[in-house]
Amino acid sequence: MSEAIYTAASGAAAQQMRLELLANNLANADTAGFKEDNAVFSAFLPGTSSSGTAVAAGGEAPPLRADMLPLPANYHATFGEARTSFSPGALKSTGNPLDLALEGDGFFVVQTAQGQRYTRRGAFSVNEEGTIVTSEGHPVLGEAGPIRIEPQDRDLQVDDEGNIHASGETIGTLQIVTFDPPFPLRKAEGSLFEPTDPLLAGRRAESVAVRQGQLEMANVDAVRTMIELIEVHRIYEACQKMMRTADDATGRAINDVGRLSG
Repeated sequence: MSEAIYTAASGAAAQQMRLELLANNLANADTAGFKEDNAVFSAFLPGTSSSGTAVAAGGEAPPLRADMLPLPANYHATFGEARTSFSPGALKSTGNPLDLALEGDGFFVVQTAQGQRYTRRGAFSVNEEGTIVTSEGHPVLGEAGPIRIEPQDRDLQVDDEGNIHASGETIGTLQIVTFDPPFPLRKAEGSLFEPTDPLLAGRRAESVAVRQGQLEMANVDAVRTMIELIEVHRIYEACQKMMRTADDATGRAINDVGRLSG
């Protein structure tokens, strides 16, 4: 395969993966607690073991464009990983006493069949057993375990420190933890996160405030994401044009050699 075609094909494949991330971000722009993913590209020179990386989207680094680097003929790029941005989303008032949002670097802790998981989506409810659960049905953990609300409990109040009061008494305190940035977490099922190291546990969050009756919305900038989708489309078209041009050049070279040898 022509080196130019390989370069263009690798670029097109990387942009296709970026497109999938952007489309997923845009689809979840109205999902409470959602954190957008940014595409990370790796650039290689064949014959070397080192690579350079660039982050596209999310405001963490400039978008990777074809004109950012002087590309040698044998240069190629690959999609490295999806890097989650944990920047905060805007708070939306709902008035629901079990809708809780966090201000600051912290996560609610929930119990799943796979172990403890973490979330910023505080759209909680009470199940048939009286346990506070997530929208997926996972128990929300307090400092003493799952938090139960008895049928006679009334006037549910949650203060800034995560203490839950009902009928004038404290019935539990939310377990809220944090990690050192960059957060060593990856997306799990639904709106949950899990540690990249199974042995890693979060520490109690000190500088976090709980806001009752509010939800943290997705940190997706829909307008910026749409602009990036247009950018991806243009880069992909440029890669396709490069492949056609390289293929035409190869075809002409073969035909010219054939005529000369004849």
